[in-house]
Amino acid sequence: MHEHVAAEVFSETKHEVFEGLIKEQVDAAESRIRELQSKEEFQRDIERNFACHTPKAGQHEAYERLRRKAKELAYVIAETCPASRERSTAIIYLETALLWGNAAIARNKDTNE
Repeated sequence: MHEHVAAEVFSETKHEVFEGLIKEQVDAAESRIRELQSKEEFQRDIERNFACHTPKAGQHEAYERLRRKAKELAYVIAETCPASRERSTAIIYLETALLWGNAAIARNKDTNE
């Protein structure tokens, strides 16, 4: 009788061990898939971000509008703020905003989003 109980306990323990091992393998495989997907997404971003983006229909106007508005604000900053490190920084950040705005237009399909 004790042998039968011991066999059942061993069988359950063995089953639990196998389930644990399978779960670990599945978890590891899912983790690796997420890692590879993340790597693929990162590689797509690199390709997109460092590619030459020829302007498409409608984008030229969007670039011009951004440049015109940024230039207007640059003049407001120059006229309103005293010459200082802070004014220079404001202009630099405005230039940076213009660059990112242009990148948003270039890298994305719809200029109206």
